[in-house]
Amino acid sequence: MRQRLRFVIYGMSFSTLLLLNQLTFASAFQIWEQGETDLGDVHAGAAAWAFDATTEFYNPAGMTELSHPEISGGLTDIETNFTFKGSTQIQIDPTHPNFISNLVGGVFSPETGNPNTGRSNLAPNFHYVQPLGSRFAVGLGVTVPFGLQTDWGADTMVADTATTTSLRVININPNVAFKVSDNFSIAAGLDVQNGFGEFDQFILGDAVTNKMNGWGYGWNAGALYKVSAATRFGISYRSQVNHNISGSSTAREIGLDTGRLLGTAGSTVTTNIPTPSTTMFSIFQALSQRWDAMFSTMYTNWSIIKNFTLSNVTILPTGATANITLPQDYHDTWNFALGANYHMSKTWLMEMGIGFDQSPVRNNYRDVRLPDSNHYTVGLGTVYIPNDNFMLALGYNHVFTAQSSVNNQIPTGLPGVDVHLLGNIDGGADVIGAQITWTFA
Repeated sequence: MRQRLRFVIYGMSFSTLLLLNQLTFASAFQIWEQGETDLGDVHAGAAAWAFDATTEFYNPAGMTELSHPEISGGLTDIETNFTFKGSTQIQIDPTHPNFISNLVGGVFSPETGNPNTGRSNLAPNFHYVQPLGSRFAVGLGVTVPFGLQTDWGADTMVADTATTTSLRVININPNVAFKVSDNFSIAAGLDVQNGFGEFDQFILGDAVTNKMNGWGYGWNAGALYKVSAATRFGISYRSQVNHNISGSSTAREIGLDTGRLLGTAGSTVTTNIPTPSTTMFSIFQALSQRWDAMFSTMYTNWSIIKNFTLSNVTILPTGATANITLPQDYHDTWNFALGANYHMSKTWLMEMGIGFDQSPVRNNYRDVRLPDSNHYTVGLGTVYIPNDNFMLALGYNHVFTAQSSVNNQIPTGLPGVDVHLLGNIDGGADVIGAQITWTFA
């Protein structure tokens, strides 16, 4: 029976690859850790604090607050751990008008289990700010705003729909800022993004791979208003970016008994993925010589994502290809963060924060490739400043995710063939980062 289902499962696999391709841009895979001086307070106040060179990412208008050139480099490690408890079930409808005659109609017994995906994801960041006189400043950032991986394993009950998924987006972001007055600054910049994706499947001993890359372009802007030396308001915006990604789609058929390569075929696969615009508003308030309070809220326009189509996918080693469309119907989301700084001394700063992030995924569209749900974050961090030139920042977050249900009938791209996923996903993530900043004072 499993041999007769080979064609079915290949189609199911590549509809899964489409879902993986677009879900890597959802909130669970989006990386806002672009500076470790904001990690401990969960990025509360990030668009208003203007503490160091990382402000060029969160709000480039804050670059006018830096009086000397600064260069910083950081590395964030995101450790994810999710478990799926449930079943997968292949469903074939022989009454479908375009049903493929060599398939066997019916509902096949579900496979059950508790597969786990855990992965270490490294995201580096680089920032440089150069003041130009008393009113202008320019900056350049190289960051990885998307760059997570999941791996459910090749020998689990979900292996027919997901094993390893990896995506990395490199964002090159030049900015320029202008101080309109002593209290008000504005800025704008370009986002030049290059995305790399690899989506691997191991199905009944057969291997299928999609490798894609492409460029996307957008823009960003920000404004910073200082009510006084102790109070600042900041707002920043990043535009939607359309990623036109293309690459190779390859199917390799491996003999179930011999392990020998029986056939291989490939094609050029393409898709367009819009990433949503984001708007962040932040408040920074110095309460005393020792304490600062910060707040941020961010709105993400996920509702632009309705459907995704992956074109010209190789679904069989014979060379058969298909166009696959999956509905998503994302909704817009809000993120909230509240944090505080405690200045222990001139050389030590302690950070703490809490945050809440909505998921854009609706329950009836959730899939195991996106272990995403509403989640809470707590953070702690410290900044060490031994002199006017050097700064070291360390931060830690723990992400608590709510248990999310999966009850989804996923189209495979083959007429009359679906896969039903039923179960629950539990898990969370640990985030740790370090950053070094050098000021040319």
